[in-house]
Amino acid sequence: ASLLAALGSVPYLRWVRCHYAYPRQLSGNLLCQLATGKNTLPYLDMPVQHCSNAVLRRMRRGRGQHKLKELLHRVRDDVPDVVLRSSPIVGFPGESDAEFEELRHFVDEMRFERLGVFKYSDEEGTDAYALGGKIPGRIIRSRHDKIMRRQRRIHQAHLKSLIGTVH
Repeated sequence: ASLLAALGSVPYLRWVRCHYAYPRQLSGNLLCQLATGKNTLPYLDMPVQHCSNAVLRRMRRGRGQHKLKELLHRVRDDVPDVVLRSSPIVGFPGESDAEFEELRHFVDEMRFERLGVFKYSDEEGTDAYALGGKIPGRIIRSRHDKIMRRQRRIHQAHLKSLIGTVH
């Protein structure tokens, strides 16, 4: 928040966009800056990664689904016209069909204006590399495509809602 505030006084710097705001570290001060900053865009890139409590535990992420939803609703309440972006991962080792469906419903409910979906892939040296329950590539691709198809509809609806407005 203090960096964004300082950037507000830099001459000729018209727009500042906040990227990679981790859910655990999102503060009220940052939300206030996003809402009121001189050149700070009401845009927040928050790497949610998943919403299933079990998958988040396997990923060693701190917040559960309830806290994530609470936080995202708070962002929408505190920052007028905010654009939310995120990037969940599909196919993380052990992701069940039910956990994937949780993620699909989460994306539907949260209605991110921007969303990219990562397809899990093994990377030597990471904790996930040693996990069992690897998901076949064709299922990972299918899950990716299902969420991205839904996201296209969400994005198109958002763009239609902007017709006739000035930004």
